[in-house]
Amino acid sequence: MALGAVEAVYEANKEDDIRVYGVDGDMNMLYSVRNGRAAGTVYHDAIGQAEVTIDNVEEYIEVMEKYG
Repeated sequence: MALGAVEAVYEANKEDDIRVYGVDGDMNMLYSVRNGRAAGTVYHDAIGQAEVTIDNVEEYIEVMEKYG
């Protein structure tokens, strides 16, 4: 979606007024950032977030069992 936004911004000649950021660290978006067409992107690590969530839930259960 962000790549489409980048194209729309350039078609509207608004690249100096609007900055576009993406999510998921898509390779094409990374190229767009490198070429100066997009402002940035981040990598959304769904698996890593799920692992941390499971760890937190396990820890919460342990604490609740110990302290009620």
